[in-house]
Amino acid sequence: MRTKTGAIATYSPAAVKLKEEGALAGVADLVLVGMGKVVFVEMKTPKGTQQDTQKEFQRNVQRLGHEYHICRSVEDFMRVCKEAFMVK
Repeated sequence: MRTKTGAIATYSPAAVKLKEEGALAGVADLVLVGMGKVVFVEMKTPKGTQQDTQKEFQRNVQRLGHEYHICRSVEDFMRVCKEAFMVK
């Protein structure tokens, strides 16, 4: 499949299946629920960047008062968990 820019896009069978089942583009990789909060976490490589759909999802969940974090390592993720849920 070619995009408007002429680049060739490839899709994994799992991604196609998720889309068929109604998954929204841009949804965070992880959704943490507990202690009366919902925290959304997007996992990225050290140089990874958000897609436009991910940025839009982030704006929407933050507008609704939820936390959204981009983690680039397991250590980042553990810090977010500890801060969000006050785990010692």
